[in-house]
Amino acid sequence: MKFLKTYITALPLALLLLTGAGVVTLSSCSDNKEQELSPGKGDALSIRVLDEGKDLPNKLLSIGSGLSRTTLSVVTNTRWSVEITECDGSWCSVLFNDGQTINVNNGEFVLETAANRSETEQRSCKVTVYAIDIKGNRVPNEAYTFTVQQENQRIMINNPTPAPWPGIGGNDNFTVTSNLPWRVSLSDPMTADNGYMEIIPGSGMTPGADGSWQFDPKTTEAGSAPSEAVRVSFDVRMSMNSTGSPRHGELVISSPDNSFMPVTVPLEQREITASFTVSPTHLDFIPATGEIFHFTIYSPTQDWSVSLMPEDTKWLSVTPAAGSSTGLNTSEITVVVEPNETPRLREVTFHFQSDNGDEVFVNLQQVYGAEMPDIPTEPVLSMPWISAEGWTQTTATLNAYYFSPVAELTSCGAFITPADDSGTTETIEGEFIGDSKITVSFEGLIPGTQYRAQPFVRYTQNGVERRQSGEEITFTTPEYTPGNGDNPPPVVNPAPAKK
Repeated sequence: MKFLKTYITALPLALLLLTGAGVVTLSSCSDNKEQELSPGKGDALSIRVLDEGKDLPNKLLSIGSGLSRTTLSVVTNTRWSVEITECDGSWCSVLFNDGQTINVNNGEFVLETAANRSETEQRSCKVTVYAIDIKGNRVPNEAYTFTVQQENQRIMINNPTPAPWPGIGGNDNFTVTSNLPWRVSLSDPMTADNGYMEIIPGSGMTPGADGSWQFDPKTTEAGSAPSEAVRVSFDVRMSMNSTGSPRHGELVISSPDNSFMPVTVPLEQREITASFTVSPTHLDFIPATGEIFHFTIYSPTQDWSVSLMPEDTKWLSVTPAAGSSTGLNTSEITVVVEPNETPRLREVTFHFQSDNGDEVFVNLQQVYGAEMPDIPTEPVLSMPWISAEGWTQTTATLNAYYFSPVAELTSCGAFITPADDSGTTETIEGEFIGDSKITVSFEGLIPGTQYRAQPFVRYTQNGVERRQSGEEITFTTPEYTPGNGDNPPPVVNPAPAKK
């Protein structure tokens, strides 16, 4: 192209003025194709696609699962057109604001995407911006291709079939997980207006014009719907049912823009009875930051009381701890759970009872708040060697401490091998002692031999069996010396073996 540039420079000024206003047509000696370029840009074509003024990272445009229109900018020095080149369906299309399919220099186009109603599958397509010459043909090897990836529908509710409310009423909790805007409403006859039931909104929910409550994930993250789903909890409060018969209704989770099919949750409340009743009878995990909540007690003719198991629980308070209710009156108690700054799950059981001997038990668990050492979702092991009676030249016992905040431990043991690698590694099964220690016994050891031992636990996490090992330690069995007895103390190296 150096010859071409030199040739243009040598043209008389008058001849250049005859070429037209603002457009120069070049005839390349190398490919013999005409290209339309803007003056001053040279003959190097450039095409970029921007979303809100920024280049697409890795040429990828991620969009939410709902119906959407995304305006993209094209920065270029040539004619161009846009085409959907690869797509798994017809859910994506290209629109131009002015209806033109071929544009010149910088401009915009719109990608319109239909809602992805799949709950499990993402989908994608490829969009290509082509450089177009003055004859309307595509310029070879001059194009910008990017991928559009649309998220799958993410709308889940944790309590799709709630247990019937007791006749005295009370609250039940629901959690919606979604990356889409949604709203929640109550169907007739169970609405707040007629006194049967109402929605207690969670954080970030706003009232709708039709009496519903709404939540939009885009209020928590800028731009389009976030790829990661957002969890929001709310309560449904039911008043006492003194009608003499059960009543039914529905909780409806729907989409403001019809991005997903409505999710309907059936609701039922039993009639009030003359029996001792407590609500709620089940609780979700209390967050580590603490929480205040209430129990409702109906005890028609008896006094009632509530106690804690274990009795010395100091991290929550119950007010009042005793009382009475008569007729259709109910009593409310307040529970204040303090923050959990420990690395352990906390548990307590509420024991409600009436003077007539009626009993109700409700369990509560609070998640841990302190950061876990090393790997917080797996067992954490520490391996001090603990002395024990009865060791000989051929036997030894290894005691190891473990800490397991969330994993379900299934078995334990240790690996043992001669320190000089003269023998094979054996796996010896052990047993759990209490809630913090494992013990493993070794037999058939060789007197006067140094061994390496490494304890382990097996556990199940998210349905998958796993294993984690602790630190390796070394110990030496005593030499056998006639006359010194059969049970001399073992020699233990206090420092872990070098890895």
